[in-house]
Amino acid sequence: MTGKEKIRNMMVLTLPLKQIYWDMILSDGKDEEYREITPYWMKRLCMDEDYDEPMSKEDIEYICASTYVGSLFDAGWKPKPYTHIDFTLGYPRKDDARRHMKKQIVSITIGHGKPEWGAPKDREVFIIKFKEL
Repeated sequence: MTGKEKIRNMMVLTLPLKQIYWDMILSDGKDEEYREITPYWMKRLCMDEDYDEPMSKEDIEYICASTYVGSLFDAGWKPKPYTHIDFTLGYPRKDDARRHMKKQIVSITIGHGKPEWGAPKDREVFIIKFKEL
């Protein structure tokens, strides 16, 4: 496989970070990032397992109203096939390499994250586990 073919097969998720979380990844070994389970993040991170299609607005609203959002993957939804993350420090220009950090995605799950790394203590979130390239 050539370099160009590898790039074509990558599906990159861009996630802007605040300085505190950027620094944790660089120095403290933080290896997962969290996103709230909201319609916005469900649309970006999930797809229908049977049809490989985006989630419908009705399904997203129903799941967000559910008391147990962990049932999302049990109900036939799966994470989109992202392979890499492009973390950005804020919202930099594309050519500002100092404010971009690329990592490989290991998994996208739902659960309780680590509060010391920014996860809320009282609810489940999307957990995006990553590692060095």
